[in-house]
Amino acid sequence: MKRKDHLFAILILIAAMLACNLPGSQPEEAVSPTETRTVVNIESTLPPTETAVSATSTPEPTATHEPSPTSNVVTITASGGNINIRRGPGVGYNPIAVFANGQSAVAAARNADGSWLNISIPGGSGQGWVNAKTQYSSVTGDVTLLPVKSVDAPKPAYIRNCTFHAMLVKPGEIKIKEQTYSPDNKLQFNPGNYEVFDTTVSGNKPVREINLREGDTIDITRDGLGNPYSCP
Repeated sequence: MKRKDHLFAILILIAAMLACNLPGSQPEEAVSPTETRTVVNIESTLPPTETAVSATSTPEPTATHEPSPTSNVVTITASGGNINIRRGPGVGYNPIAVFANGQSAVAAARNADGSWLNISIPGGSGQGWVNAKTQYSSVTGDVTLLPVKSVDAPKPAYIRNCTFHAMLVKPGEIKIKEQTYSPDNKLQFNPGNYEVFDTTVSGNKPVREINLREGDTIDITRDGLGNPYSCP
């Protein structure tokens, strides 16, 4: 081979070698499908942007609520004896139930001076009034904070003696004069249960037992000897 031809062959070989190193000359299959999926899988394991922000953001302050003040609860207990539960706040009202020794109730209201409390009748239905100032009444709580409840005035009740013998009414040991002392032979009593005795006849047998209610006028028409009478 001539020297000129030898040089030409060397130049062709160098050109071919340079062509192999040029960018873009690598075949398509150099990046396999498996490698591409691997890259995608790695990216998919990164946490979402919202999660990253949430983790580093300052948390909202927790709202605090002031505890509401404890409401006033007034409780009355019958202690050492039974107490009448009445229709209204006073002994002039009908007794409608018994507040038995040891029973307790929560007061819903009071009268103007707080001496009587309005309660639900224990073991029954409806409401009634209990005297908060008796020796058998035990009260806890601030009565002055209860609402005041108004009730119509009681209807007066009377016992009238139509006989010519003076009569004694128990309990209370109250004497009623004979009919000849009218109008003093008619006295007002609080509603309740009473026994009437002839003061001129010995013995413990009552001439009459009375269940007095508001608005009643009860006449005593027989004396201790059984003699009948009527009021003029």
